[in-house]
Amino acid sequence: MLRDIVKLSQLDTKFCASLFGVAPEQFYEWLSGNRPVPKFLLRELASVFGVQPMDVTGQRSRQDAVPAIWYKLHSQERSSPADLEIVGLIRKLCFNFSELQPLLGQTSDRWDQISQTVRTQIVQSASILTQARTAAEIFRREIGWEHGSGGSGQFIRPNLRNAGLVIVESPVPDSQIEGCSFRVRSDRDIACVFANSYQSTWFRRNAVILHEVCHGIFDLEGDPVSIDYRHETSDDLKEKRANLFAQECLVPRAVLTHITSKLGIKWSAITKETLARIVAECNVEPRLVLRAAFDAKLITTEQLDTYAQYECTSLLKQFTDHALTTREFLVKIPKEHHPWFFEDRFVKIGNRGILLPVGYIKAIIELLSSGRITSQRAAELAMMDHYTFQERFEKIIPQAA
Repeated sequence: MLRDIVKLSQLDTKFCASLFGVAPEQFYEWLSGNRPVPKFLLRELASVFGVQPMDVTGQRSRQDAVPAIWYKLHSQERSSPADLEIVGLIRKLCFNFSELQPLLGQTSDRWDQISQTVRTQIVQSASILTQARTAAEIFRREIGWEHGSGGSGQFIRPNLRNAGLVIVESPVPDSQIEGCSFRVRSDRDIACVFANSYQSTWFRRNAVILHEVCHGIFDLEGDPVSIDYRHETSDDLKEKRANLFAQECLVPRAVLTHITSKLGIKWSAITKETLARIVAECNVEPRLVLRAAFDAKLITTEQLDTYAQYECTSLLKQFTDHALTTREFLVKIPKEHHPWFFEDRFVKIGNRGILLPVGYIKAIIELLSSGRITSQRAAELAMMDHYTFQERFEKIIPQAA
């Protein structure tokens, strides 16, 4: 029953009440069995906790109702209460996204088709390097990057979201998680990737997202969640495959040679400025560019060691806005757009906050503006109370006020 599931998840009960939008007293009554859980909430509770609706109502035994995703999180020594809560928050967002998709005329079928195409064309007995390169080549073709001769970092988020993948990037200061991926099972299975943006660059997150995409394609069938921590090194073959997959998706040899040819740069004579220009074109962090160049035999070991010492952050800002800090970037855009970068997208559940994807908020506003959902439903999907939603968006949707 629900009490056992919450206990096994080790999520704070007050946080859970806030997550599902009810008063703590009401949630406690559900836990104690003094009041039945409303039927309309069963799918949502089951999706977030990673169990079946019948588990919530106590129609199966406690042993059968073990929420595997939370056990996986508990088994990681580096997991903290913040990690548990952020995963719960993201799973709630994914459930809401599954509710939103039919209203937008979307399904997650395309993502499942892409994943299956990649999986079925890989020879499992091949080396990890061969698997990663083949998988990346197939993935680039399926997602529409195969003809690209430049970096794909600009297209990662829109392309993956259009395919039905939920991507969440949000700062979580008290978490060591750098990225994770999992599926949320509702009427429509939703695949989700999370990248912790706290003290992380846009360039680094491009690699993190593709790393987690690889786990989502290959490793979630028998595992409830994939978790990667900051500064973590591992000899695990799945981690090596994910690292190589991200590298080959972002900077395959053909992209590296085309960019340096276009810029008139020789790999044998890289400077801080030319490295910054390559990074700006590739849309990945310098160390990944250099690792890819080394693996492609474009630079030697000695050159790799030398170029890796270059600090080109300040130079990089001359070539791309993606290298700017948030404060530096906000200086360059009209002040009326500032709230979209934080205030309007930030929601707080209990003591845990998260930034909602811009596209997700815009989709909710589109549905509300066209009269397909009520303002109350819009607020629920945005995980805000009705008053907060109206206050933030009444200028965009006057009829919501």
